[in-house]
Amino acid sequence: MEGAPRVDFILTDDGKAVILEINTLPGMTELSLLPMIARDGAGLGFDDLVERILNSARLKVGA
Repeated sequence: MEGAPRVDFILTDDGKAVILEINTLPGMTELSLLPMIARDGAGLGFDDLVERILNSARLKVGA
């Protein structure tokens, strides 16, 4: 898997997930969910997260 999409969903009364939206470009401010998850889940600060994203970027040809 590549990138960091955000998938919004709800759970029905019987526990099934229903997808509402797939956001392939979630917010990237210091207050957005992706940086918050990186900070709380992996201990990555905003600058380190941005650096990792930039270091992993590459051009895909013929994909």
